[in-house]
Amino acid sequence: MKSILNISFLAILLISITTSCTNNSENKNNSNSKKELTFSSAQTSIKWTAYKTTDKLGVKGTFHENIVTNDTSATKLEDIINSTKFKILTSTVYTGNEPRDYLIKTYFFGTMMNTDTISGSFSSAKDGKGIVSIKMNDVEFKNDFTYTFLNDSLKINATLLLDNWNGYTALSSLHEQCFDKHTGPDGVSKTWSDVDVEIISVFK
Repeated sequence: MKSILNISFLAILLISITTSCTNNSENKNNSNSKKELTFSSAQTSIKWTAYKTTDKLGVKGTFHENIVTNDTSATKLEDIINSTKFKILTSTVYTGNEPRDYLIKTYFFGTMMNTDTISGSFSSAKDGKGIVSIKMNDVEFKNDFTYTFLNDSLKINATLLLDNWNGYTALSSLHEQCFDKHTGPDGVSKTWSDVDVEIISVFK
């Protein structure tokens, strides 16, 4: 399936996004009442939000390319989620600002180890919660996520702390390049280590 989770872990990564609350009873009813679920990568999008300045202003983005696979024979929502694996091409990061995209590719992902792609897989999806295992910067870390399913639309939310992937050096490298633009009215420059991710997929 080709889209990023189009921007997935995996954005990717993968790569946003506050963690949503889940109505467990509503999620269970929706996932079990539909006898057949057909997943379409073309109907999947992934968005991420990083933060700058002490006011924590959001910078939103996505990725243009990813590779996603899952068990096409699965008919239950949780089985589809738990069988999903992905690879996000970090060179396709997109924020709508070409100079910013260059800085992220060069001074953030470009300073990480073996991070041309971010790879990962989902597991333990049950009652609106689960685990996503993400490999980035030669570190594999298991991160919590939440999900809801309503009106044939699956929404996955997670908050990633870059420290869990030894992201300090890469974040500092990016911060140095963006020092002025990450300076708020208080005169303090700050680049936050948490990134919010939101993945939305429509089933037919």
